[in-house]
Amino acid sequence: MLTLYDVLKQTATRFPDRCAVVFYGRRMSYRQLLHRVDVFASNLVAKGIRPGDVVTVCLPNSPSATVAFYAINKVGAVCNLLHPYVPLQQMMENIRQTNTSLLIIYDVYTLKNGNVTADIPVLLSHTYYFMGTLARLYFRSTNKNIQYRNYERLEKLFEGQYTDFPAYRFGDEEQAVFLPSGGTTGDSKIIRHCCASFNKLCECAQDFLQDDVSEYRAMYSVLPIFHGFGLCMNMHMSVTNAVKNVMCIKFDAGHLARAVRREKINILTGVPVMYSRLLNERKFVHGNLSSLKECFVGGDSTPVTLIDEFNAVLKRQGSKARLLEGYGLAETIAACALNTVNNHKDGSLGRAVCGCRIDIAENGKLLPPGSLGEIAVSGPLVMLGYFDNSDGAFAEIEGRKYLLTGDYGWMDEEGYVYFKQRIKNVVSVNGVLVFPSEIESVVQSVEGVTACAATGIPDAKRGEAVKLFVQIQSGADVKEILADVEEALRNKVIVYAYPKEIVVVDSLPVNLIGKVDRRKLK
Repeated sequence: MLTLYDVLKQTATRFPDRCAVVFYGRRMSYRQLLHRVDVFASNLVAKGIRPGDVVTVCLPNSPSATVAFYAINKVGAVCNLLHPYVPLQQMMENIRQTNTSLLIIYDVYTLKNGNVTADIPVLLSHTYYFMGTLARLYFRSTNKNIQYRNYERLEKLFEGQYTDFPAYRFGDEEQAVFLPSGGTTGDSKIIRHCCASFNKLCECAQDFLQDDVSEYRAMYSVLPIFHGFGLCMNMHMSVTNAVKNVMCIKFDAGHLARAVRREKINILTGVPVMYSRLLNERKFVHGNLSSLKECFVGGDSTPVTLIDEFNAVLKRQGSKARLLEGYGLAETIAACALNTVNNHKDGSLGRAVCGCRIDIAENGKLLPPGSLGEIAVSGPLVMLGYFDNSDGAFAEIEGRKYLLTGDYGWMDEEGYVYFKQRIKNVVSVNGVLVFPSEIESVVQSVEGVTACAATGIPDAKRGEAVKLFVQIQSGADVKEILADVEEALRNKVIVYAYPKEIVVVDSLPVNLIGKVDRRKLK
């Protein structure tokens, strides 16, 4: 079985001089990328990293993240990916839970969180390292307070000579990557994936595309690598097919518009909010879009008006692409169903991809076409399981093992999937999953708070935002307690989870069995 590193090595051997990564004006060939991966892998071994160890990577999209990911795979360690904005306390708990042997963070994280102290080695990525000159000067001028002296530098371990060794051979169902997810219950979990599921999805690239895969040379990567969509559909897909990966730290509509023109971008992937913002970017809506062949959207429900308006811009500006929806979750790495230019139905999320099977289930039975029920997925893209080995997300139905997604929908007779609603209580902010249970846990720890509930509300800019309802002890100082609540949230939850609105209520609505009735929270 090919590992993720094997795929990179194959591509670098076939196309050594082809551009692998573009990062704010600087380029890296596949030969250079593979060399840096081999050097870093050698240094990981020198640091005592062995097969089965866990290396936690908390980095934004960057060449350094790419090098680290494939080097960790070569060694045979597990790459545990965290959101680059994860609160320090949450990071420390994750490190403890996964028994991490090495932590990799980046400079801006320390600027926001202070010194990261742990009982394990810490490597610090200098975000500007692979940038072009102008971008580097701008980055350093706007981040003057970063303290570098406390940490060993990550990128110095990418350069120089290396002692080569055979890449570790992962077993067919051996864990290689940990991804964060809400799971099918809405609670934050750690997902375990093997190499084969990544490779299988990327090998199916031709099924997604309207032209021959060899005609695609550039992809724009804005989705973060801690997310399966960004990690697999962008980074590993680019490596698998020798495509140029134009990376950015965070989404900027102007940067994307310029990249489409300069780098002749063929493929865009993103969440609805990204495409909505592009419609407000003059350089995009009036630019030359003829290089764009495919535009995929996922991670949240996409308004029909957005699809229609975006498709009109594509057509007017010379692109034969259209904005197409897909469906997936971190438990299936990325897309397990997808519309394509050649096969699509408006209003649907597409059909199953890459040998996956999608059915609608209820009470342990598969339902016929047109029936509403829970979306169930089986096949090579499905996770190995959760880190805690809880198997509640799986069910054997009619002799087949299915992942029960927690999403409610239906299928037509041609196999197109239609999304109805999310069963699990998760809020999607800018395409990032936010877990109300985590917010509520923090708020309930504040003295004077007797009850609370977090829910999602529509937001024109971010798709959804968090609204928090707080019940405060009678006679308490409301202003003082709200100040404590806000301080606790700032310190302990990811920025996307910070409530747009906090409302004090006398009591929370409950249903017949005494649970908070979220349908009545407005």
